[in-house]
Amino acid sequence: MSEEERYIDAVVESIKKIDKYLIARLRPLEEFRYSPGNSIDIYLDPSYCGDKKCFRVFSLASSPTEDLLMIATIHRGSRFKKALEMMRGGVVKITGPWSKHFALRENVGSLLFIPCGIGITAIRSMLKYIHDKCLTTPAKLVYIDSEGSFLFREEIEELASRKPNIKASFITKIPEPEEIRAEINRLGDPFIYVSGPPEDTKQIINTLRAAGVKLKGSLALEAYEGYEEEPT
Repeated sequence: MSEEERYIDAVVESIKKIDKYLIARLRPLEEFRYSPGNSIDIYLDPSYCGDKKCFRVFSLASSPTEDLLMIATIHRGSRFKKALEMMRGGVVKITGPWSKHFALRENVGSLLFIPCGIGITAIRSMLKYIHDKCLTTPAKLVYIDSEGSFLFREEIEELASRKPNIKASFITKIPEPEEIRAEINRLGDPFIYVSGPPEDTKQIINTLRAAGVKLKGSLALEAYEGYEEEPT
């Protein structure tokens, strides 16, 4: 175990299902610091996973400005998620924070967020932080979901209604290169965050390249691995 990897007990304060999503809120039992965009590991007792090491990685959807940690995931009936769903009031162990490469940059001129599907989790963390800290950085969300199942949509629209520097659009297919280029031009060479399942993020990166966007030094990528082959 590395020096950074310490295990912290956390109480599962609430578990909620919304359509295909499972949303859990956790209260760490000791101080836990993280940045918007970070992730954590959640560990359950090995008995839930056939006596094997029992953990999953989750991006934090909560902001450090909130009291509880929040994660959201697609619930496809894996043993881990079935067990987590039943743990309201129970205690899990967490480690982290991880994904520090994906943390919010506060010293950039503008921000463009392009999540696909479940990739909205870490982006919700950043938008909530921008709102709560009254940051004035222009931030544009282009949220893509082929099924039109936009997690956190109402909340994000509320954040945008309160802060003129936060803009959001919700679409069901990856934009054309010229549409991406128009967003880039409006924001003036923003720092770009791309998140979601690997195939979707790959398509977005290809679209950015086709739009002539220079990605080196101006892109953070978080591919959410595992959903395609999640064990049952």
